[in-house]
Amino acid sequence: MDTKQLGFGDYEQATAKKRTRRERFLSEMEKVVPWKALIDLIEPHYPKTSSKGGRPPYPLATMLRIHLLQQWYDLSDPAREDALIEVPTMRRFAGIGFRVAMRPGNRRVLPDTPGGGLDDLVETAKAHIRVKVEHPFRVIKRQCGFQKTRLRGMVKNRCKVNVLAALSNLFMARGRLLCST
Repeated sequence: MDTKQLGFGDYEQATAKKRTRRERFLSEMEKVVPWKALIDLIEPHYPKTSSKGGRPPYPLATMLRIHLLQQWYDLSDPAREDALIEVPTMRRFAGIGFRVAMRPGNRRVLPDTPGGGLDDLVETAKAHIRVKVEHPFRVIKRQCGFQKTRLRGMVKNRCKVNVLAALSNLFMARGRLLCST
């Protein structure tokens, strides 16, 4: 977790006498989720820095926490992004500092100054990382047409999502697989 420097809103919430339901829930989940076991399970499949260079992906623990927040609060991708920007409790739980990707409209109006250019470079770096995380979900939603689940039972839905995840991996690796055959 990033505890180096708190912003005013974070400090205010961290020193508040009453804890919100969200804070209590996330505190309990922090204690009961088997973080190490999940990270060990996912880590072999998580993207590594390419030998061609590029920026390393976000830490696996951070991405796992963000994914769980999205599931617990039933957030769409844009709503998840908004929540991480607006809700300090969620940012702290995810272990990220106040550098969440800028909205495209705000990015377009960055000033043409050295500071604006630096901000644009930072946003470009974030976009390169984000695409690796979000691309599989786009494939599942667009290529496979899985926009929402039907009520068929948890076992059938879990099976369908697992199959779609495997198919999305095949779709994304198709170029390499075709070249090797």
